[in-house]
Amino acid sequence: MFRPSGSARPATHSATHPAPHSSPRPSLFARLFPCRRLGTWLAMWLALSVLLSTTVLVLLLGHLATDELKRSIGAGLAGRARYAAQQLDSTMYERYREVRLLAARPEFTAPELLMPQRRELVESLQRSYPLYAWIGLAGLDGKVDVATGGLLEGADVGSRPWFSGAMAGRYVHDVHDAKLLAKLLPHEEGGLPRFVDVAFPVADRDGRTQGVLGAHLNWSWAERLRIQIDAAGNWAGETLIVGHDGKVLAGPASMTGTVVESAVFNAARGGGRHFAEERWADGRDYLVGGAVTRGYGAYPGLGWVVLTRQDTRAAYGEVRTLQIRVALVGLAVALAFSLVAWRVSRRITRPLQKAAALAAAIEEGATHSIEVPAGSFEELAALTGAVNASLSRLKEKERQLTEVNAELERRVAQRTRDVAQSLEAVRHNEARIRAILETAHDAFIGMDSNGRITDWNPRAEQLFGWSHAEVAGLALHDVVVPLALREAHRAGLGRFMAGGASRVLGRSIEVMALRRDGSEFPVEMTIGLIDVDGARSFGAFLNDISERKRIERELADSERFLRTVADNSPALIAYLDRDEVYRFANRRFETLLGVDPAHMLGRRLGDLVGHSIYDGLRGHLDAVLSGQAVHFEAEFNVPGWPKHFMADYIPVSAPMVPCRAST
Repeated sequence: MFRPSGSARPATHSATHPAPHSSPRPSLFARLFPCRRLGTWLAMWLALSVLLSTTVLVLLLGHLATDELKRSIGAGLAGRARYAAQQLDSTMYERYREVRLLAARPEFTAPELLMPQRRELVESLQRSYPLYAWIGLAGLDGKVDVATGGLLEGADVGSRPWFSGAMAGRYVHDVHDAKLLAKLLPHEEGGLPRFVDVAFPVADRDGRTQGVLGAHLNWSWAERLRIQIDAAGNWAGETLIVGHDGKVLAGPASMTGTVVESAVFNAARGGGRHFAEERWADGRDYLVGGAVTRGYGAYPGLGWVVLTRQDTRAAYGEVRTLQIRVALVGLAVALAFSLVAWRVSRRITRPLQKAAALAAAIEEGATHSIEVPAGSFEELAALTGAVNASLSRLKEKERQLTEVNAELERRVAQRTRDVAQSLEAVRHNEARIRAILETAHDAFIGMDSNGRITDWNPRAEQLFGWSHAEVAGLALHDVVVPLALREAHRAGLGRFMAGGASRVLGRSIEVMALRRDGSEFPVEMTIGLIDVDGARSFGAFLNDISERKRIERELADSERFLRTVADNSPALIAYLDRDEVYRFANRRFETLLGVDPAHMLGRRLGDLVGHSIYDGLRGHLDAVLSGQAVHFEAEFNVPGWPKHFMADYIPVSAPMVPCRAST
């Protein structure tokens, strides 16, 4: 509007001379909407932005919700497969344990039992356990001695996997069709009967293997289990039990015996993802979940994989419903936000329109200033006041923060010194305890809550034959606990860590231990619990008591020998203490005098023989108690007793008086 003095106004081009540069061509949007009002443009762009962002956000949320729902459905299939696998493992473990317990029954090796009696024994076992289609006992020559129903008795089963496997330590075998029993047992619906073989060696009382007890578990139980799982919860899918080679062991009739090609099967066996969408050989798409059986307890498992499948159209019915609902809700939300955006834009531009009208009035000369409507600067004043107040508060908080930091640094320094002193004290105590354990005469073993060795002093190295470096971090039961006691050790530790009570903590107990060379020996053990802030560990002191046990056995043998000699002597033999109380009497008192030796123990001599006989023996008793050996003869007039006795009273260094008398 203003120009500097002395400047020349540039000449304008005439109408016959067009401008050297033509104006840029308007955009398509500008040609469609030639109106350039700011309010209209702002409202339009704001509405379109809100509509677009809301639509994208709703679609994204719908996509995420759909993916989450699909994962949830797939996880549900995998969970159903895991439940079925656990049921298979649990049932097989029960059968495995049953046959192992049956094989340990002493009746199978009792020589007094005849073949008909043994056959009746296995028949009664089958009646008690009807899941077994056949139970038989084979000798070491591989021939069946007795069997349920007399089936295969005399047949040679030495080459059958269940017999040779049991002799080699493999006690359970995978599903197979009936071989020798195919013609002897009734056929099941759908083909030949199928079995899972469980067999264990049968040993006599001395531990010598005398044969093998084999049981054929009818596979129909697995099919019933599969049908029960499919029927649970009105589920529309199918469950398949697949062997480690991919062959379907139980499932729909059209698939039993076929080999499945499934990525979920391979992933489940390898511990990978347990559900996925797959197209199977029938040309249909399925959502498939999988889980592998891993065994339970002593049962090692056979590597079966449980697959649960459901047609994707049925499985994702809820997903499609959710997608439609999300799309409709998203459209409604987007339209609502667009309307709100249009209204907001109109409200924002209204003050600008008023300012533009005032500017136009100035240009026309109607006014000389642009007066801001009343209240227009209140926001600015309020904002300035708020900013100043915020800065003031910020400076005050900065000052307070500086003081707090200084105090915190002082406390941290003090705490650091306290922690350093505490650590030094802990290191000193740890060194002192370590020195005590290293020089202790008893073996010391430390164990964490997982049953792994943490401490092992030199005496433990001498006692068990393992160095600390060799056993650190190993499971305690694999190093020092005999094989027969390991399961009880693991069960007791698990029960205690789960919150159960312990009967061995703080007590001295005697148990058997295992050396490195495999020999077992008795130890006296005291176990202590160490609980620091909820972290539990254990410490045990052990002492070899092999020599003490040997001496105790020798003393017991000597005592039995002397009692046998005394009980078979024709003379009356007894021990009396200094109070003339019977501490021992041989069996001759009962056969000769009719007096039970057990009733004599703890009673005084005078109470048993009466005052008249006791007065006659008083002098001899005084003499022997003074240290003299006494020999004398006496007569007793007691009905049922011999009349004449010859007696010897012999003093001993202990406060006892051995007496011997003969008729």
